[in-house]
Amino acid sequence: MSVSNLPATACAMQAAFVSGELSAREIALATLERIATLDGQLNSYTAITTERALAEADALDRQR
Repeated sequence: MSVSNLPATACAMQAAFVSGELSAREIALATLERIATLDGQLNSYTAITTERALAEADALDRQR
């Protein structure tokens, strides 16, 4: 999953997750990629917790 394939809205991401089209890990990785690409220009984040985000995504995927 790359940023270019990520649904454009949070609602669309949720729908893709619920339908099984995307895993939580795929969404998290694409989102982290987007942050890495844009945050240098935007400076929107004070902290990025990659390991935590991926651990929580994996936990959601296991609950499916």
